[in-house]
Amino acid sequence: MKTALKRRYLLLLFQKQEGKCCYCDQHVILSYRWRDQQRPDAATIEHLQRLADGGGHHPDNLALACKSCNEGRQELDWLTYRSLKRARSTNTCDPSIAEQGQQSEPRRSCAIHVPTNARQPLEKPGNAGNPRQHRWRMI
Repeated sequence: MKTALKRRYLLLLFQKQEGKCCYCDQHVILSYRWRDQQRPDAATIEHLQRLADGGGHHPDNLALACKSCNEGRQELDWLTYRSLKRARSTNTCDPSIAEQGQQSEPRRSCAIHVPTNARQPLEKPGNAGNPRQHRWRMI
């Protein structure tokens, strides 16, 4: 995929998914610097149907994923991998679930840490009263 097209898809997917990974639902970092692209939370383009399985570069087959999820998926179907990632993220709050094999609600003290400098909405002149329309600052 050409660099200009890849950057355009990254921006469109970043807006569409509100800056979150399609698998783990964590915020991703969008940057064009090589150093930032090597971080585990860096934004990458994910092919929902893998190229090896006959998938293509069509926009309907693309999603935004963090680098760690994109590399960790391997040969799994995207929906199966998403279900596994979401189940792990809810079970990591309460270690007794893994030991007992029971389903319980996660503890309230479990929180996801999002760095304050990573995602802050920027105000646009005409959208001060509308909280749904905002832009994210990119690092």
